[in-house]
Amino acid sequence: MSSFHDFTPFLIIITLLICIVLGKGVTKKDLFTIDGIFAFLGCIFGVFMTIINLKYVSNELFLLSPLIGITCILYLRFRGIILSNNLNLDVTLSDSILKSIKILYWCFFSLALISYVESPIYHRSLLFFVFVSVCISLIGILSIYSNKPTKIDIFNIFIKVFLISLVLSASSFFISSYPVGSDPWAHFEYIKDFLHFNHLVNTTKVSEYYLNYPISHLFSVIFSLIVNLDARFSFYMIGIILILSTPFTYLFVKEVCNNSNIALFSVLLISFASFHIRWTIIVIAMSFGLAIYSIIIYLIIKSHSTNGNNKIKYQLLLVFFIFTIIWTHTISAFIALITVICLYLSSLISQKMFNLKVGEKLSSLTLCLVMVVTLIFHWMDQEYSFFDLIVIRLSNSLLAEVEFLDLSISSNIIERYGMLLLTFGFLIYTFFGIIGSFYTISKSHFSPAKISLLFTALILYTIRYIFPIFGLENIIPDRWPAFIYVIFVLFISIGFFITISFIKNPKKQISFIFIILFVASFFMITNNETNLDSPVYGEDVIQRLVWTDSEMALFTHVNESYNNVIVADGQTKGRPFGTYLYRDQHKLAVYPSNAKGEINWNLMNDKLIIWRKTSLTRPLTCSSVDIILGHDFETTLYNNFSCVYNTGEAKAFV
Repeated sequence: MSSFHDFTPFLIIITLLICIVLGKGVTKKDLFTIDGIFAFLGCIFGVFMTIINLKYVSNELFLLSPLIGITCILYLRFRGIILSNNLNLDVTLSDSILKSIKILYWCFFSLALISYVESPIYHRSLLFFVFVSVCISLIGILSIYSNKPTKIDIFNIFIKVFLISLVLSASSFFISSYPVGSDPWAHFEYIKDFLHFNHLVNTTKVSEYYLNYPISHLFSVIFSLIVNLDARFSFYMIGIILILSTPFTYLFVKEVCNNSNIALFSVLLISFASFHIRWTIIVIAMSFGLAIYSIIIYLIIKSHSTNGNNKIKYQLLLVFFIFTIIWTHTISAFIALITVICLYLSSLISQKMFNLKVGEKLSSLTLCLVMVVTLIFHWMDQEYSFFDLIVIRLSNSLLAEVEFLDLSISSNIIERYGMLLLTFGFLIYTFFGIIGSFYTISKSHFSPAKISLLFTALILYTIRYIFPIFGLENIIPDRWPAFIYVIFVLFISIGFFITISFIKNPKKQISFIFIILFVASFFMITNNETNLDSPVYGEDVIQRLVWTDSEMALFTHVNESYNNVIVADGQTKGRPFGTYLYRDQHKLAVYPSNAKGEINWNLMNDKLIIWRKTSLTRPLTCSSVDIILGHDFETTLYNNFSCVYNTGEAKAFV
């Protein structure tokens, strides 16, 4: 089988067989309940989407669809047992065992540091990721089995999570002397310009867009001036803020479920979810916006559960952070708006369905109106109308997708099996999240706050996946999961606690926790969102958005000495050449490729061509698709062009 699409018929058959076998044990009593009905609908939806894979294949949904169907029917089959369990585990560990786990954590933490230091330049070894995953698993055991944790216990776990998060994030961020990823190049230029000119200046070097959303950049600049750090270190402080925002997840989960262990476990899960780690490495304005979003969620919950003068304080803080997020990042503000509206609407629905008191709403109409008015005021700026841009981009994307569906575009990385491994950690999280969601909406465990939060997460997920469901791959809002997980992590934790409560033997329970956390975290910290530099798997589907000093030396040299058009892959053209070296866009071009995924050499004859060593085994962006150029591309260059510059990692041909 050349691609995972060829496996679709077998996947459908396997999914149907499992659902049928499990479905035979479902009783009418379990089916005709609120959670039972939703579980049945979820099973139907999952099976339907699995069958849809015959028409539209998405690596995002290929395994997610059957997982949804099977997990829903699995919940129905064992509903009675699941609901009979509670979130308080009967198993406790002695102080000596807990101390041993803490010692093991510091041992493996030290090994992770040593393995990183001993790794080759621009690379993180497999052992580094293994040791980090072991540390994460050990913290998970501590967070679950800390019996009535004191403030010191909680602080110690926070420190452990922070340190391993910092090592994981910083090891990738500083793996090169230049920004990692694509968008950070532009944000770094804003910070350098603000520091150089001492005010928000509009230069021809960078777009004026973030002059209207400067909060994160100003934070970095202020930190640089106060602490006397260089621009790059102060830029990374935005990522540090995101790491430090996770205690607000603890506070919000603790407020909702009144369980310190679940709250601590939620902090661990959110800290090492790939959607979260990604934005501590690929630092942009949204990284700061995501941190503010976590604070907003907590303040909404806290202002709802507090009365008197303290309630007013939390509400004022909430308004302040809403204003801050609006002036920080558009997508962050838009998701925050949808969240506030969904919390309000879901509270109204719950109020009517369950005859709740009038005051039991997480959000309010006033808060929704304040946010809508403020957003419209800021987004309708005459110099830069965000509404106009969104409408134009959406229209162009839809038109491009219509053309895309009519074309037979070929790429040598589409539907490779390595793409499925990239989603494995996410699938594990989703499994427990589904179990926790159904547990929450059951009549015996109903909570208005949890229902509102679950409804909000469901709406955000719907927006996230509505495009790939209909085959619209190129307009996936891939930044949404980071925000969704701030809320959904509560239900993942609940589902995890319910699952491990089935295991009564302490040794088996600890082994299960360790294995699940190790596997989930390993795939989370090594996928295409968090590990652009040293892929453990899926190398043939992950772009290397890391540029070495030798590559940059070549780019700088040819930029200064060559006046004609330079041809490179899309990311190299846009970032090192376009953003960092400020080369005229008319003197830059992307590798021209046709609908069959073949390079059109005729369009490059009179130009300078950049070759990167990474193109031998990893995909690069060409004009129409991402392609692994391989050895044939290099051979053709040597046969038809002359190599005028060679740094090992990159070459220039004319």
